[in-house]
Order: sequence, then structure tokens, then C-alpha cells
Amino acid sequence: MGAQRHYQPHPQRHKEGLRKEKQVVRYRARITLGEKIIAGFLAAVLFLMLTFIVHNYATLYGLNVSIQKDKEVISEQVLTNAGYQMQLDELSSPENVLDRAQRFGMKSPGENE
Repeated sequence: MGAQRHYQPHPQRHKEGLRKEKQVVRYRARITLGEKIIAGFLAAVLFLMLTFIVHNYATLYGLNVSIQKDKEVISEQVLTNAGYQMQLDELSSPENVLDRAQRFGMKSPGENE
């Protein structure tokens, strides 16, 4: 019997030791910190690229509108210049110059009065 008493406490200690020792299960993060940093950096770069593209598109649109307005102004000025050129051609014709000169009292070199 003495052997039995000595034998019994040992299995109880072993069971208690198993009960107290629980395995800690550590779940690894699905996305690591480095991956999060890389994803954030890529998101920032993508945002900057899209902002740059939109800015360039808006600038080009503004320039195109400005060019169209300038073309309208130029075409109006071309029409005005064409009208002035026609008036100049009419006023500088030899018959018109002679007629105006006679109206203002000029005499041609052949006339002696």
C-alpha cells in the first residue's frame, strides 16, 4: 500500500500540469504592417497621379476655350480688315483721286486758266 500512495500523487500532478498549460494560439494578421505601408504608399501615388491627370485635363480644356475665343476675335478682325481694304481700294482708284482733287480746286497740268 505504501507504493500506491506514492504512485497516486504523481498522476494528479501530471493532470494538473496539463490543465494549467494551455496552448496560446496566435493568429497571424492577414495583412502585415509592411504590406499596409506599401498599399498606403501605392494609394497615395495613385491619388497624386489622378490629381495630376485631372489638373492637366482642366488646363487643356481652359486653353482650348481660350484658343476658340481668340479664333473668333481673329476672324472678326479679318472681316473688318477686308472691309477697310475694300474702302481703301475704292478711295485710291485713279478716277476717285482725280474727282476729289478737282472738287478741292486742283487743276491738272494741261489746264491753264
